[in-house]
Amino acid sequence: MSYDRATVERLIPTIWDRTYAYGMANPYAPDPDMPKSKPNVSHGNTLFAHLIDVRTAWDKATLNDDERRAMLLYYAVDLTQEAVAAYEGVSQQTISARLFTGVGQLAAELNGTEFIEEEAELDASASVC
Repeated sequence: MSYDRATVERLIPTIWDRTYAYGMANPYAPDPDMPKSKPNVSHGNTLFAHLIDVRTAWDKATLNDDERRAMLLYYAVDLTQEAVAAYEGVSQQTISARLFTGVGQLAAELNGTEFIEEEAELDASASVC
């Protein structure tokens, strides 16, 4: 499986809060009011494998202390980028760059690739258009 930025960002809070995953919905689960049917094993739930992967990537990724701190404050403590910037004594743009690089490095670690910031910025700008 290939991890994209959105999936990685959704999984990051589970690094610090083990109970966070219990609130995550399984997109393949049937509606609660539907009758029971045989599950489709080809669409099995891989959530717990993803949780292990993202925690392992956090330990292995080449994140610097500034990126790790920004990600902790933003994704675990749930501060805004502006609040993180004020706490760190830097601009909001600096925090945004740290978060962008941090998530990109985690995704690269999860995908077994190397994070190249210039290519990631091009991909991000192309998806906005």
